[in-house]
Amino acid sequence: MQVYDSAEQINLFRMKALRGALKLETLGMNRRGRSAYSLVKEEFGFKGSKQKVLEQLEQKLGLNTQGYGGSTRAPSRTDADLKHKI
Repeated sequence: MQVYDSAEQINLFRMKALRGALKLETLGMNRRGRSAYSLVKEEFGFKGSKQKVLEQLEQKLGLNTQGYGGSTRAPSRTDADLKHKI
């Protein structure tokens, strides 16, 4: 379990939570109240479609999702990577 006790860590967690909610909204899921799309656009001043706003938010978070099908998961290590470490 990770503890987020500084203002910077809490803001980063909130941005990641908004990213997850926005990602679900791009897939068609709805929520009660204000959409993550409207919250992100208002808070960060982004413009565009849900997908474009999601991409802008991921850039702000420093996530490189190109080439991984939209996933933020890091690529798996190969044997060459492991040999290089030794």
